[in-house]
Amino acid sequence: MSSSPYPAIRLTAYRPATDLSQTFHVLRFPRPWRAALLELWRRGKRRPERHLTFPIGRLNALLRALAPDLVSVVNGAGLDDEAPWLYARTRIPSEELMTLVRAWVWGFAERPERQGACREVIDALDPADLEREWRTVEVDLFGRTLTSGGTAQPHGHLYQLLPDALAERIAATGTFRHRELRLDFAVAPRYRGAELVSWPPNSYRDEKSGELWRYSYLLTLTVQTLPFTDHFRVHLRSGVRRWVTQGAIRIPPGWGSAVYLRTEFPWLLGAGHTARFAVNRIRYSSRSGEAVWSPGGSGSVMARLGDGARSLPEAERLREDPASWLTGHDGLEAAVPYHTATRRSHKVGAGLMAGDRVPLSEWVDAAVAPHLVRVPDYRRVHVPLHPGNLLPKPKGQDKAEQDADKARIARETAVAHRRLLGSVLPGGVLQVTLLWQNERTRDALLTALTDHLALDGPGGTDPGARVWQTREVTVRVELRQPGALTGDLDLGGRRHLDREALGAAIAQRRAETARALAASRSEGAGTEDTATPRLTIIEIAPSQDFKPRHADPKFAVRLGCADAGSLSQFINTAVRPDDVTSLPHRAAAAWADGLRQLGLPLVPEHSLGTAIPTGLSYVAVWMIKRRRDGPTRTAWKLPVAVRLVRTDNGWSVTGWDRERDRWVPYPELLLRLASGVRAQTVAGETAPGWRAADDEPDDQADAPSNEGVRRSRYLSRDQKRAEVAAFLRVLLYELRDEPTLLLTHAQNLRYHWTWLQNGAVVRDRIALEGESADGEAGAEGIPSLDTWGDGLRLVRIRDGDADETAQWYGVRRKAGGPHGQPEGLWVDSTEPEGSDVRVFFSTTGSAPSARQASVAASRSLPRIDRKGKETIDTERTAWNPNLLEIAVLGCRSPELLAKSESGPVTPDVPESWAALTHQLRHAPGHRSPLALPLPLHLARLAAEYVLPHSGASEELMDENDLPPAREDVQETLF
Repeated sequence: MSSSPYPAIRLTAYRPATDLSQTFHVLRFPRPWRAALLELWRRGKRRPERHLTFPIGRLNALLRALAPDLVSVVNGAGLDDEAPWLYARTRIPSEELMTLVRAWVWGFAERPERQGACREVIDALDPADLEREWRTVEVDLFGRTLTSGGTAQPHGHLYQLLPDALAERIAATGTFRHRELRLDFAVAPRYRGAELVSWPPNSYRDEKSGELWRYSYLLTLTVQTLPFTDHFRVHLRSGVRRWVTQGAIRIPPGWGSAVYLRTEFPWLLGAGHTARFAVNRIRYSSRSGEAVWSPGGSGSVMARLGDGARSLPEAERLREDPASWLTGHDGLEAAVPYHTATRRSHKVGAGLMAGDRVPLSEWVDAAVAPHLVRVPDYRRVHVPLHPGNLLPKPKGQDKAEQDADKARIARETAVAHRRLLGSVLPGGVLQVTLLWQNERTRDALLTALTDHLALDGPGGTDPGARVWQTREVTVRVELRQPGALTGDLDLGGRRHLDREALGAAIAQRRAETARALAASRSEGAGTEDTATPRLTIIEIAPSQDFKPRHADPKFAVRLGCADAGSLSQFINTAVRPDDVTSLPHRAAAAWADGLRQLGLPLVPEHSLGTAIPTGLSYVAVWMIKRRRDGPTRTAWKLPVAVRLVRTDNGWSVTGWDRERDRWVPYPELLLRLASGVRAQTVAGETAPGWRAADDEPDDQADAPSNEGVRRSRYLSRDQKRAEVAAFLRVLLYELRDEPTLLLTHAQNLRYHWTWLQNGAVVRDRIALEGESADGEAGAEGIPSLDTWGDGLRLVRIRDGDADETAQWYGVRRKAGGPHGQPEGLWVDSTEPEGSDVRVFFSTTGSAPSARQASVAASRSLPRIDRKGKETIDTERTAWNPNLLEIAVLGCRSPELLAKSESGPVTPDVPESWAALTHQLRHAPGHRSPLALPLPLHLARLAAEYVLPHSGASEELMDENDLPPAREDVQETLF
């Protein structure tokens, strides 16, 4: 029996408890309008065939804000003639809709060649087409189907309609009351799900400076599914939205900032008033040198409404003094969300503590009852949580004894690291080039190295080199200064992003770095093995110090190091006092990460005994996705696989070389990933198997052909999926003869391996693209797991991205105490012991920096601290550990064994494989548990070496290419 005071955790997630149907007035997008609008939007485009629809999202955002009786807008309605577009309580007058539609269509005239066509299309839009498309419909808000895998799939329109309807209901509930805290919520537009923002905002005055800072509470609602579960869920996530309160908004070139708008009066003259927020965007205009409402956004559409609508504030006036707009001007309030790009700091900490989230969720409980109820609590699974080789805690009767034991453990660990390095480095030689700018940084790195590997002495007196000889490994460190290598990229004087100029600058710095390192190796060729993988640690200025930010040379330097056969790790120069304080920790982290790249095999040794077969290997598949807003502004996609396999000396970390169809050492994988990019972007030819990709839309891609021609071709969505299937097929065949745990990540891979989607998975079966899938031949039509040998197990991980796993808090054994964040492995408490449960949740507790935080902390309410003094935690960051879903999709279950001819075999226990996956988050040598199991962690980090760049693009970047910032994300930072 566990001694933890938390025998269970509670999720802020709901399930249907009754039937719920409501009547809506539903409007479909008029079919006669589609062809004309699509032709208009395609006019003047370089690749018109790639645009499958017109930008209806701009109109949708406008409708969400301005139409009083609107409940929900269906995204993507421009693609489907039959799909509903709008759900409303009453029919929206055609005159109001036409006013908005005409202003939206006129926005297509951003290109001069469209202006005449815009007038023609607007004149041809017939209001009668709208009238003909209205229907009165009874909607089952809990409608769902059950897949052959036993997973409930809500009807497609409910992913947006149900959260919108619930948000409307919650906002109408009235004021939230908890102790002295009072909150009223208003609905705000959200692309997926629904959002409520407390208004008016809360205030916090800094006692030292006297400055006033403002923030709101935030609630989001999303519909989610759970594999092998016969009901869907509604997830509630709570957080804070901090508003820019002090000084002007800083908008970097190419960036934009959202603006939340609320008015006491109707937006449209003669229309009803809505209490919902409107959300528009402002951006920096290089022409005027001022802030403007984003062209093409809903703000520019509102501006085109003219005298028939309430006018927006001048964007530059709002940028200069955002705080005054929080309390309103002439009945109009505006709020700009805080982001590190707009202001360097905010006195209010990010996130909400459990002390805030619990009462908020209980208030929502009452608002959605009786139709929705909380999902059952999750009880603790009583299995070992930590691997056998996790570092022990220091022991001793007093602090002196504990410090001595801590020093002993550190030295023993360092010696073990030397031994492991000696087993993976050819010749047992660690070769490092340290490019330093500041003596303080150089000295901190050398000290951290001697501590990390328990090296005795300073390594010599040569100012340009240090050498240490131990029984396990020889360490050679070359000390040099980087010169111009770490200076700004040469962008030809361009401050605004030109991808061609950026690609050329990256290629230039890449070549300069490679030449510099090659010359350095040539000078020392007599004393070092040129075949041994090297590590280069580079001191560089923080990214925000480069003006513009895309002049940061870090990624070009990394590619140049790779071209010279060296892995790379960066450490920022200490600029602020906090940087100086954290320098020893950052130096130690730099070495830990650098040695990880060299393949230092710090692998957890599970403590689950015979429940796990001996000789088990771990394999993780990760889809690397570089977007056009990535570090080199070039999109790229490819799958990678990393394997941890046991050897005579312990463990070996390898990666799959897809060109040679074999496993190679992890350092070689990283270098080959970088060289693969070079083959396309520098030499102008394509390495076999590489694919360039465009990030929007995701179902089309520019891809160089395997023949190495310079002109790109397109890959359809199905072609990309077929390529991933081919990669997986070769990989699975390679693994067929050895016991293997295959780890995948749902959000990362399921678009390209669709069988990983909740609606497709079936226990103990595995399907690749082109094979029978759910809904065609049923479960029996999907290949069995043992098609790929009798040693394969498959686990899928899912995290809190897009709110797919719920927020949570610990439930105390004794009622009435504060709610903490316990570590554990958890399962649905309604599932009987010994049942074939496949879905578990893993939690790891708080981050080390948050372990002194009080479980009674609150963002807005005071508490009594341990010294008996009243305190408030408004400035503290709320660390809410991610809830990691572990789905054991495939194992040697009794049902699978009964169908096979393998003879008497002890069946697997799914919770043992979930426990193993949980233990893989506790890697030796890491101060904190990992966000993902170690194999997936290593596979994901391989993306650091996929840095495509090109100078051939004619397109420019603007803020519409950037993903929306989520400053309220509350996850462990590992």
